Amino acid sequence: MGSAIETEAEAIRWAVRTMSGFGYRNVVVETDSLVLSRMINGVEDTWPILKPIL
Repeated sequence: MGSAIETEAEAIRWAVRTMSGFGYRNVVVETDSLVLSRMINGVEDTWPILKPIL
């Protein structure tokens, strides 16, 4: 992993995939990264380095 935002994006991806594997369909994720939150919610363009993760 490179930056803190990459690490957090990977952690969120892991959490969502894990919860999906347990059968959960609605998962709430909290983050202290406004930039990452905006990218996940489609408000801001995803950084090229995060596209494979998100």
